[in-house]
Amino acid sequence: TLFRSAILKKWLNDNYQPVKYGQCWVFAGVLCTVLRCLGIPARVITNFVSAHDTDANLRIDEYYDKSGKQKDSRDSVWNFHVWNEAWFSRRDLGSSYDGWQVLDATPQEPSEGIYQCGPTSVKAIKEGDVDLNYDAPFLFAEVNADRTTWLVHGDGKKQILRNNSSSIGRYISTKAVGSNSRLDVTDHYKYPEGSNKEREVYNKALSKLFKKQTFEEDSGTWEWLSDELSDEFSYDSDEQDSKPQISGFIQIAESPKISQHRKSTR
Repeated sequence: TLFRSAILKKWLNDNYQPVKYGQCWVFAGVLCTVLRCLGIPARVITNFVSAHDTDANLRIDEYYDKSGKQKDSRDSVWNFHVWNEAWFSRRDLGSSYDGWQVLDATPQEPSEGIYQCGPTSVKAIKEGDVDLNYDAPFLFAEVNADRTTWLVHGDGKKQILRNNSSSIGRYISTKAVGSNSRLDVTDHYKYPEGSNKEREVYNKALSKLFKKQTFEEDSGTWEWLSDELSDEFSYDSDEQDSKPQISGFIQIAESPKISQHRKSTR
């Protein structure tokens, strides 16, 4: 029974029999129950379009060959993922990071040698303070990673086709107090998508991860994105696509014949 001690009593009566499998919303519900039984304020959080960044570069990389076939990538995007927030002070980080802390009962990557995730300050995530404990880069990416589409050439060189900065981390939600309504808490985790502040924080997080060096990929920096974007191999996005541009060469096989028309077959 969600948020009741009965589930813990059943676990006790079953001689602590471990659970063999489950889903993130189940584990989050159980952890919420445990935290509340201990007197720690807690709630369940759902993040829609949730990123799994495997290489800590704050990007979800998607690769395609020149035929448009998608190639393997360790990064992925889930329709949604569920974790917990618990409210407590952070003497280890400083009082400015007190409040809601993220705990993920379904950790997706090993942390310090075991599968665990958090506690990460929600304020640290929003401000891009990814150099703080615990697992801040992974959680920042879950809600605010860029989604980058690459063309992989035959010689292995990569070219950016498209960069979507607003598709990850949508409608971050929890249950409202006193009702079954959805409470949107997206603004707790990041500044509005498309705002200068959101990009400022994203770049701040990158600089912290890469020790304040200009982030580079292959032969250029992010500044050359605008020259490399393409509508090919794109995915649905709330970002407005740029106007299509068509260029090419036309070869005329023979001299054009003026004022001669083919008879209509209609």
